[in-house]
This record gives sequence, structure tokens and C-alpha cells, in this order.
Amino acid sequence: MKQERTLRFARAAALLIGLFLFQETWTLAGVTGNIAGTVRDNAGAPVAAAQVQAVSPSQSATAVTDDQGHFLFLALAPDTYTINVAKPGYQSTAFPGNTVFADQTQHLAFVLPKSLKTIARVTSQAGAALVKSGVGGDIYNVNSTQAAAAAPLGGGGSLNSAYSAIASVPGVLVGIGQMGWMQPTFIRGQNTYFTGFEYDGIPVNRAFDNYNTSTESSLGLQELQVYTGGGPASISTSGTSGFINQVIKTGTFPGFGNFHGSLATPTFYHQAAVEAGGSTPDRTFSYYVGLSGYNQAFRLLDNSNGTSLLDAPRPEALYSGGGPQGFGVTALCNPVTGAPPSAYATMSWGNGGCFVGLSGIAGFPGYITDRENIVNFHFGIPRGNGLRDDVQALWSSSALGTYGYDTPSQFGIYPYTLINTGSPYCPNKGGCTGGIYGANAYPYNPGVPWLDSVVYNKPFGTAVATNPGQTSPAINYFFPSSDTNRAPNAPAPFNAGTTLNNDTGIAKLQYTHALSSTAYLRAFAYSFYSDWLINSPEALAFFQGAYDYELDTHTVGGELQFSDQISDKNLLTFTGNYTTANVMRFNNSTIATASPIGYFSGSGASMTCYDPGAPSSSNPGGGKPVPCSPSSYWDTSAGGVVHPTWVSNAAAGPTGFSGPSNATWNTLWSGDVNGSLNTIHPKFASLSLTDQFRPSDHLLFEGGIRFDNYLYALPDSSTPATQYYANVMAKFTCYNVLTHQLLTEPILPSLAPPIPPPPFYVNGDCNTAVNQSEQTTGAKGWVHPNGKTQDGFAAPLFTANSPGSYGLTYWSPRISGTYTISPDTVLRASAGRFVQPPLSASVQYLSASGDDRSVWASSMNLGFFSPFHPIPGISSGQYDMSLEHHIRGTDWSFKLSPFFTDISNWQTQVFIGRGFVTQIPYGQAHNLGAELAVTKGDFTRNGWSGQASVTYTNAVVQFEGLGGAPNQISVLNNAVDYFNALTKAGGGSPCYTPASPTTGTFGRGTTNCRPGSGNILNPYYHMQPQPLENAAGWYPAPNIGIGPSLNYGPNFYQAPWVSSLILNYRHNALAITPSVQFDTGTHYGEPMDIIGLDPRSCAANSLTSKVPGAGISFPATQCNYTTAIAPGATPYGYLYIPNPQTGRFASYGQYTSPNILVANLSATYDISPKVRLQATATNLFHTCFGGSSEPWTTAYPAGRNVCYYVPQGNNLDNLYVSNFYNGTGPLDKKANGITPQPWQLQSYGPANGLFNTIPPPLNFYLGAEVKL
Repeated sequence: MKQERTLRFARAAALLIGLFLFQETWTLAGVTGNIAGTVRDNAGAPVAAAQVQAVSPSQSATAVTDDQGHFLFLALAPDTYTINVAKPGYQSTAFPGNTVFADQTQHLAFVLPKSLKTIARVTSQAGAALVKSGVGGDIYNVNSTQAAAAAPLGGGGSLNSAYSAIASVPGVLVGIGQMGWMQPTFIRGQNTYFTGFEYDGIPVNRAFDNYNTSTESSLGLQELQVYTGGGPASISTSGTSGFINQVIKTGTFPGFGNFHGSLATPTFYHQAAVEAGGSTPDRTFSYYVGLSGYNQAFRLLDNSNGTSLLDAPRPEALYSGGGPQGFGVTALCNPVTGAPPSAYATMSWGNGGCFVGLSGIAGFPGYITDRENIVNFHFGIPRGNGLRDDVQALWSSSALGTYGYDTPSQFGIYPYTLINTGSPYCPNKGGCTGGIYGANAYPYNPGVPWLDSVVYNKPFGTAVATNPGQTSPAINYFFPSSDTNRAPNAPAPFNAGTTLNNDTGIAKLQYTHALSSTAYLRAFAYSFYSDWLINSPEALAFFQGAYDYELDTHTVGGELQFSDQISDKNLLTFTGNYTTANVMRFNNSTIATASPIGYFSGSGASMTCYDPGAPSSSNPGGGKPVPCSPSSYWDTSAGGVVHPTWVSNAAAGPTGFSGPSNATWNTLWSGDVNGSLNTIHPKFASLSLTDQFRPSDHLLFEGGIRFDNYLYALPDSSTPATQYYANVMAKFTCYNVLTHQLLTEPILPSLAPPIPPPPFYVNGDCNTAVNQSEQTTGAKGWVHPNGKTQDGFAAPLFTANSPGSYGLTYWSPRISGTYTISPDTVLRASAGRFVQPPLSASVQYLSASGDDRSVWASSMNLGFFSPFHPIPGISSGQYDMSLEHHIRGTDWSFKLSPFFTDISNWQTQVFIGRGFVTQIPYGQAHNLGAELAVTKGDFTRNGWSGQASVTYTNAVVQFEGLGGAPNQISVLNNAVDYFNALTKAGGGSPCYTPASPTTGTFGRGTTNCRPGSGNILNPYYHMQPQPLENAAGWYPAPNIGIGPSLNYGPNFYQAPWVSSLILNYRHNALAITPSVQFDTGTHYGEPMDIIGLDPRSCAANSLTSKVPGAGISFPATQCNYTTAIAPGATPYGYLYIPNPQTGRFASYGQYTSPNILVANLSATYDISPKVRLQATATNLFHTCFGGSSEPWTTAYPAGRNVCYYVPQGNNLDNLYVSNFYNGTGPLDKKANGITPQPWQLQSYGPANGLFNTIPPPLNFYLGAEVKL
């Protein structure tokens, strides 16, 4: 049985190897750094044989200058070091405040005077971190003190994670208001899944989906590295938009121990962490141990989850990523006709009647638990030549659980009734049954059942019945993770809601062998386990939209690196990386179903299906062969839909035995479960060679070349079950080779996107079937994808075949350089190619049962005709430069970095099912912008200090088609064309004959518009055709692509301006730290936002259906929208129309959402040298303002609870009246019988936000830190 607070602790074996001495420049992606420099005398001559010592609590090391006065320290732990320089005859001098950052080489120049005198000392400045001589990559480093100050950023959802620290640096957008795992992180305008992540140098991007599997916990964080311009050639991870690495703490001398605990009010929060570290005086052994955990509840809108707003005239509590909606109720909710009501039931606030405005917080995380454990050991192995080797052993585990706001006990039972009824509920049409729940008398169904199934657990084609007396029994398949000690389909508990578990376990073993003081050889290996487990017993589409989703990944990898400073000017580094993973992803759809069985003989190409019924006058085909389509199909000979009789299911059992003696009832699944199953085995390898060339103390160049080989081992797709269902696709589906569209069933009320409509199966000629079913003529280009020429058109071939493997190789040159004008001013530039492999999730689509037709059908619209999808990798050219400057005589520094990124094979995700996406190339992207970082002072010192970041980004995409399919804009233009075809100029008719509810056929054009004709008036006939978008233009980059037939709107993710400010005032024991974030709004709007009435789907006009006032106050031939037989007669299933509020289609990304401003405040007070108190107020203030000025923004202005706008009702604008009304308008109560709510008159409704959302309400946190 699932328990909400059960913790899943990832476990892994622990011994590992690691930290390294005697190396230089970029190392294993970011666990150590280097210091190189020169020592000269007053006259500028090099000082040879000087003793140079680097000392910090983490590590100490000694070097000797060569004849040119050059020295270097390799593999220093990130820390602040004092450099001591001494030589007889010279003034011994100490230079404190030299910060070592992981993955970087700091180049310093010291003057050692001969005469004894007091010399200036270099002081430590936080701002100096922005000025990095000799560091060619665009990188920002955040130490643990800065990370602690940044913790409130985002509004309180990232207090214990590094995401708040990531949000504090330029070039990165981490959405405000995010919480928990995998918070969207956009670098320089690229999609969040283009970003590489590492944990102490170990790549943690899952090859399956490139998601960051790490929880990004701040436990043990020594330093956070954020490369906004890509990384060095030697890094382990792959990504086209930079990468982020967490450097883990090591033990220090003297040692340390800390305990931290905190709680909060009014929203629940408990947190505790303990850390300890130490080292021997000679650093031959060090250790760090960290343990932490927190439980955090979340409220939204206000601390009563918006209930205080329910009776407000403007019901903001009902908005959050959608509109006020009874979930599952769409505009197409008439159970008989499928017609959308214009106004729904009139209701007063606080009494929803039969139509409930479900609070928009449904589906948000309501509760999060996290447990983290880290152990990091280092062993130094002295050698006889004075050098020493180094070993690291690292173990880390995480267990993060997220629990959704979606249980019946949290929201009442009413919404669940709507979702689980067989047909959508329509107000005033009946359907309110069951008891009464709550003070507002919301109706509900008191017995929401577990969604169990009945199945056979046998191979495909196994006989389960040979005659009525020989039938194998089926078995019950209980909902995953539910209690099996119950009756099938028993009522589920009221606290059964969605849970997400994300667990990780990391083990690393590393050995560094010092070949000399200037060369080393390193080898390391690691194992990494991660999972992503989703369980939603109530089958809600709120949260993650999955019933049971299981993704387990076991990754192992390693690296070999050789580095040698061959001269005082050249450092060569060779690196080889290899990683492989065993992946199992199962999107379980064995929910409330019964596995199918079929009556047939033979197998494969010789399979023959039979009607099992006894032959009779009413069933002359009994016992005879029938088409082997397991789904209903249009038969051109019969001129209508045929429902197959040769199939049944495990629950119903056999329905007859009238076929030949060799015909039996056999299973049509392979095994007992159904759902997309992915077991691709990725094997990635890379080689790189870099040279750091320093011709002078002022100039440095870094050049490198990288080779990547991405190989995917694919499972066998030629199983009997997969071949059968692929053959069904080839024989019975219809694909248009002219429009690159699959013929699909008309969209029904229960198929609101992103649930794709099923294919329209056809037995016979496809063009004939289209003409017959749509009562048209001239259909062309429709073919069965069987590889044969049909009606003069060559057809593609849909096949089950997949190759055994799929491989890609790339060469990536990279170059960077710095010019040090002075110790206070550095010019930096870099350019390079960066690649990212395709997701293994997108390369092949198979089902556990063999039946993956829903995914294959969606994929055919994208140009794929087999389970195998040869997705290319992504390639980006990244170019940037920086001016890094420390203002002399002050503690101010700044860094200004313009950048440009050119991405080919730019990819985004597109829905291919409910809560289920694939990723495909969509075109080319350009990202242009600039980053500004400003720092002042040191957060640990008295006085004012702070840091600010500002980023401007213009991220645009030029869309391209894939496999001959239309590009994104062409898909939208098609929707506009379908509207234009109804105008006079576009060839439309003034009227249309009535549609037939009996045959399902649509009306035909006619000029007969006489009131008594019964024909339907075309409301668009006299409108002007709408202009099309430029298919070759550049548009704002979306996070979600529009897949043909899915009609799912894009999410535009990039805020042009992103900024943060953290100030700190310290006076001895007291420190006060306010923080502010300001982000401008993202884009919204596109041509498929507004649906309208299609006169061709109308079955009766107002006169014949006796609408009051017909022929008097409005035309008699006006459609009675409640008689519509379908939402639209277009290939997309809907008719999209110009927005009645603006008179035009919205262009792609036309509107701008409001800006958001959030402020937090924290303070610390040291009551003793060992005890520190901390108080934090998150979301102390927030507001949203600005954005596009439109009718809906006037009706619902931006403010505390409105920060975004979406089509009313989300995907289909199905809560907006549009032109779905009778009479003179939606306010004509006599003609409509009901009065619309005010919000139904707005085409876009207010929402809390998209990637930037209203953060959780004001919460106060009180904590204490005790030094042990």
C-alpha cells in the first residue's frame, strides 16, 4: 500500500577515489582548481628557486619557482588560500585572499622585493571573483556563503537546494515560484533540457530524457559552478547551453562540525542537517560527512489556498494555469449531441451547484520530503620522490518525495465524479447524482473505485479458449502500488493522491597518480542510480498526468585523464570519458481495462480472423473471415463504420466459436500489461585534447578539440505482437502524402488535448472512405502506409523494423582566451561548438503489450513510419566575450558579457499522448543577449556588501519540418486556411445543409439560405480572409511544440529580462540580507487559441429547433449550437476562428505576460561564537504588472494573483463563450436559457504564471546553527 510519507532511500555501495594533486587547468569537470603564476623582483626580473606555499583549511601545497620565476599548484581544493613566497635575500611575503575555483586555473603575478620593507597585502574581496586572469570560459562561481544568502530566491521553494543559488547568477532563468525536483533552468535562452548538470564532476543528466536527476541539494555545497557559455572540452556531460556543477566539501584542518535546524509558520516546515569534517595536519587523510532532511508543506495564493478569495467578485482563487473549471467538463459537454454550452449553469460564488469552479491549485505540489546523505573521503599516498598520489571515496544518496494537491479529501469528491463518469457532464442536462459533500452542497459520487483491470498474462497469440468448455481463466490486475488484499474495483481511500519519488545513489572511486610535479595521470569510475516514479491512483490529469510511470536508470562510467605541462607556456591535457546506462521506462496504461483477445487462426502473414457468431439471416457473415482490425473501421464496401466482432477481452471472454476448427481465441497482448516501454541501452564516449598556451603574463589561449560518439543499442522490435500492430497501422490507417497528416477520428468531448484522437481506420480505398465519410468529392493523396502506390500516389511503408543500434559522431572545436590588462582588468573571449545527443526516450517507441498504436499514430504526423525515430543530435555554436573589471581602491567589481548562440537541429518536446511527450528537431535557433554581474564587498565582513545580476536575452526560432511534415508555423497556417475556406473570398458558401447525427456526416455548401430550407447560416461568409504567418520567419522559442492533431498550445519560456539583487549589511553579530528578483513577462498567444462554431457540424438551425426569437431578432437560419454533432469539420477536429474580442487571429507569441517582482528578507544573529540564529521571511512582497494591454487584461488586471494569461480553459479555450450561443449574443437569456459568468466572456483568463509563477505565500522561517 502506498503511504504518503514513506521515504525511498537510494542505496549504493561506497568506496570511491579521488581528489588529485599535481595537475593543471581544467580537470575532471570541476572538483579542483589550480594556481599558476610568476615571481619577479622589483626590477621585473624573474626570481628562481623561490619557495612558494599555498595554505588553506582544506589543503596546503608547496612549489618552487623555475628559472623563469614560474610556479604552479595543481588540484587544489576550492577554498581561499594564502600564498607565502620566500627566498634568502628577499623579503618573505604573504599574499592572502587568493580564491581557488574548481575547474579553473588562476594566474597570478607576485613581486618579491629585495629590500626589507612593508609591502601592501592583497585583501580578500568577493568582487574579485569576477576578475579571473587566464580563465577563458564564461563561468560564475558561487561559494557556500553566497549560496546561503541566495536561499530565499524563488520565494521559499528552494531553501535547501542549489536552484536558488543558480538563480542568483547572470545568464540563467530559474522560474520564480518553483519547488522540489527538476526546477526549469534556462541558460541564455535555451530550453531547460539543453543544460548539462554534474555532481562533483559526475554527469547526472539522464540519457533517457536529459533531465537533471540530481535533487540539487545544497547539502555539502563547497562551490557551485555555472558555465553559461558551455564548458571545457574535457567535461563529462553533454549540453548545448552550458553546464552546472556542484563541488562537494572536503575535510579541513582544523576540523569542523555543524548542526542546523529550522521550522516555519504558518505553513508547516521542519528541517535538520548535521555536517562534520576533518583532516590530519599533513592532509594525508580527510573526511566530510553530511546528513540532512526536511519536510515542507506548501500553500498557494494565500495561506488558506485561496479560499478567502472564493466569494470575491473577481475569483482569482480559481486561476492557476487555467480558468475556473470543473475538471473534465469541457465546452463540448452535451452527452447527447456533444455541443458546447455557451454559458454553463448560472452560479453564485460559494455555491457551485452542479458546475464547480475547481481551485487552480489542484495538481501543484502540496508536500515535499527530502533526505540527503554524503560521505566524502580523501587519502593522500606519499611517495619517495616527495610527490603524493591521491584517492577519493565519495558516496551520496537522495530520496525526494513530492505529493500533489489532488486527493478527494483535499478538494471534495465532486471533480472526481466528472472525470470518472462515462460521458461529460453538462449543467442543466442532468448527471448530478450521488450524495452531498461540503457546506456548498457539491454533488459527488461516494464510491470512486480503484482502477483495476482484468488481463491474461501470456505471450501474444497464446490460445485461451478452443471451445466453450476449454477457456483459461483471466486474472485481476490491481492498480499499481495499491493494496491487493481487497475486492477488485473497491473504493479507493479519500487520501489516495498523486505521488512522485525521485531517488539517487552515487558512488565514485578515483585515483590520481603524480607522474612529476608538472604531470599526472588520473582514472576514476562511478556508478549512479536514479529513478522517477509517478503513481496517481485517481487517474487525474492534474499533476503529472500519468497513472503509473516508472523510470529506473543504472548508469556506470569512467574517465581517464593525462595532463602534462610540457613547458612554462604549454599545458596539454588528454581526456577520455565513457558512460553507459541500463534504462527501463514504463508508462503503464493498464488502467481500468481488460486485455484484448481475438478469434483467429495462423500467425503473422498467415493470420486469418473470423466472425465467431453463428451464421444467421441477421448475421450472414458468421464464421467467415473478417478484416483483422482490432478497432472499429470504415468499410468502403458497406459505406459506413464496422465494429469488429472477432475481438473480445479478458473480462467478457469468448463470444462464439463458429469459425473453422483451427480458429481459437488468442491473446492480443504480450503479457499482462500495456504501455510504452523503453529499454534502449545508451553508450556514450568522448575524447578531447586541449592545449593551454600562455605566451606572456598578459595573454593566454586555450584551444581544444573534442570527439563524441553516441551509440544506442536498441531492443528487438520484431516481436509477434509488435509486428501485428504495425501491420494494422500499415493496412488500415490512412496517411495523406500531400499534407503529411494521419486521418483521425473526429475529436470527441473526452479527447481534449493532449490526448490525441485515434486513427480513423479504413478497410478499402482511403480516398473513397474520406469522400464517403465526409460526403465530399475529390479527396486525394490519402493512402494506406503499406509501401504501395494507390490512386497514383506512392505510399510510405509503416513497419515494425528497427535497427539493432543507432550511432552518431561529432567533432567539436573550442577556443578561448584572456588578455590581462592589469590585475584589475581582464578581457575574455570564447567560441566553440557544443553538442547534445538525442534523448534515448525519443529514439524508439515500443509497448510492453506490443500495441503502441497511439504513439505511432502521433509520430506519423511527425514523419516517422516505424517505432525507430532517427533523431539527430543538437549542435550549437556559442560565442561570447567579457570585460571583467575591479574598480581600484574599492570593493566593487563587475563583469559584462555579450553573447550569441546559433543552434542547429534545435529541438523541443511535443505531446504524443496524455502527459507523454517526445522530442524532435523543430528548426534553427538564435539566442542573442548580454549578462551583467556586479559584486561589492564580502558577505562575511562588516558593512555593506552585495551582488546583482541582470540578463537580457532574445531567443528566437526559425521552424523547419521533419521528414517532409509541415513546420510549426505551417501547422498554424493550416488552421487559418481552414477558417478562410469558409469565407466568400476563400470559396465558402453562404449556407450549409444540416449535419446528420445519425450518419455523422457534415453539411455541404449551398446558396439556399431561405428560412424554411432548414439550412444553416455561415457566420463567416462575409468576413475577410485572415493573413497567414511567415513560415520562414523567426518566432519566440516554445517549450512545447504543436503536434498536428494534438492542438496543444506552446509554452513560451524565455523572459527577455531576468535579474536578481542580494544585499547584505553586517555589524558584528548581526547580518540583514534582503533579496529581490525582477523578471519580465514571457510571450503567449497563437492562432489556435480560439475555437468557434463550425456551421458544417450543425444539425439544425434556430427556426427548425424553435429557438425563441428566431427570424425576429436574429436570423432564422442561425445555427442552434446545441445541435452540433462535432466540434468541427476540419482535419484538426476543431474550427479555429479569429478572436471575437480582437477581430483577428493571434500571431505566434504576439502577447506579453506581466512582469513579476518578488522580495524576501533574512537575518542572522550570532548569540555566541558557536550559536547563530537565522530568521527568514520568503515572499515578503510580490506583485505582477505590465504586459500587453488587451480586453482580458482590463477585465482581470495583473496583480498579486494574476501574472499570466491563458486561453480560457487552457488548451482549447473551451470556457470562453466565443460564438457558441443562440440568439443575439451570449447575454440573450431568452434564446440561451442561461446567463454566462463574466469570466466566460473573456477569451483569455488570468493565471498565476508559467515558468515564473506566483510564489508560495508569505512564510516565516526560524533556524539555529550550532558549531559542534
